[in-house]
Amino acid sequence: MCAEFWFLKCFCRALDFYNPRFVVNAAAYTAVDLAEDYKAEAFLVNAEGAGNLARACAERDIPLL
Repeated sequence: MCAEFWFLKCFCRALDFYNPRFVVNAAAYTAVDLAEDYKAEAFLVNAEGAGNLARACAERDIPLL
């Protein structure tokens, strides 16, 4: 699977392969002290990644928790 999980196509492939009944998003950039130095990485995980996961789930009618 894709290591760069914030990419929409990676989520789509994983969801199509596993066909889950629901998805729990537990991914987050939580190192607050490092987030100021690594703003782009924190944004990719917390904004882009979450948004892409939500989009991929919505397109497949998979509940996202």
